[in-house]
Amino acid sequence: ETLKRVPEEEEVLEVEGLRIIIKKMKGPKIILAKVLMLG
Repeated sequence: ETLKRVPEEEEVLEVEGLRIIIKKMKGPKIILAKVLMLG
C-alpha cells in the first residue's frame, strides 16, 4: 500500500495493525517517525 502523497509532520497513519506518527520531515523525506502496534 502506498500513500500517494507526501505526509505532513504530526500526521497519523494507520496501516496493517500499526499506527505511524510522522514526527519530522525534511522536504519529501520522513526523518523521524514513531511506530506503535495497535491492539
